[in-house]
Amino acid sequence: MSKTLGAVYMAYKNSDATDFVIENFRKHLPDSPIYLFSDGGDDLSFLTKKYDNIGYSWVPNILGNEINNYVKLPYEAFRMIEFWNRQKIAVDFCNTDYMMILEDDVLITSNFIIDKDYDALGLLGPNLSQLMINDIKNASNQEVLKYGMCGGSMYNSNTFLNIYDDVIKDIETNHDEQIRNNEYFLLGAADANLVYHFAKRSFKYEQSPWLSQLNSTPNALSYPIVHNYKDMYTRQTSNGSFV
Repeated sequence: MSKTLGAVYMAYKNSDATDFVIENFRKHLPDSPIYLFSDGGDDLSFLTKKYDNIGYSWVPNILGNEINNYVKLPYEAFRMIEFWNRQKIAVDFCNTDYMMILEDDVLITSNFIIDKDYDALGLLGPNLSQLMINDIKNASNQEVLKYGMCGGSMYNSNTFLNIYDDVIKDIETNHDEQIRNNEYFLLGAADANLVYHFAKRSFKYEQSPWLSQLNSTPNALSYPIVHNYKDMYTRQTSNGSFV
C-alpha cells in the first residue's frame, strides 16, 4: 500500500517561483496537501484560492531580512524552535505519512510511489562535524556522517511527532551553548539540525531515491524531485533555503 505525502513550504517574496513550485507539485501529486508559510514576506494567500488543499500562514521572519538584520546562520534556539514549530503545524495540517520540504528551487517532474518505510530521506551532502557524529554514535550506536535535508527531502510524520517534544526540550536546554562551539556550527542550520536530531534518537537518515541535485547528479532532470532548480528566480530574495 502506497504512503501518503504532504508538504511544508517556507517562502518569502518570490511569488512567481512559489507559484511555479506549487503548480508542478500539484500537477504530479494532485492529492497531496501543502502548508505554505510566508516568512515575513509577501502575502501569498492568493495561492490558497488558486490551488486546493493548501493551508497558509504569514509569520514573522526568521531567515533574516532587510529589517531584522538576523545573521542567517547559525539559528539560535528561539529561531530553531520556531522552525520545528512550523514543521509541526504543517504535519498536523497535512495528516499524511510523509512530509516533503518544498523551497523555491524545487522542481517536481513526475509522480512517485512511497512503498516502504523510511525515517528521513535527503541528499548525502557535506559532512557533519566530528562532535555531531560522535553525539549520534554515542546516543544511537549508528554512524551518520553526512547531512542534506534540503528542498525535496522528506521525513516520516509519525517519527517527527514521536521525537518532537524531546527535540524541543533538547534545543531549549542545550542549543545556544552548543553553537558557541564552532564544531556545532552546523547545528544552527535547519537541514543539518533535522538530520542530527533524527539520528541521535536512533532514526535512520539515508539518500532519497527520488531526489537529485541539479548540476551535480547525472541526468538530474530524470528524477521525480530536482533540487537547486533556479530558473524561476526573478529577483534576489531570502528564498526559504536553510543551507
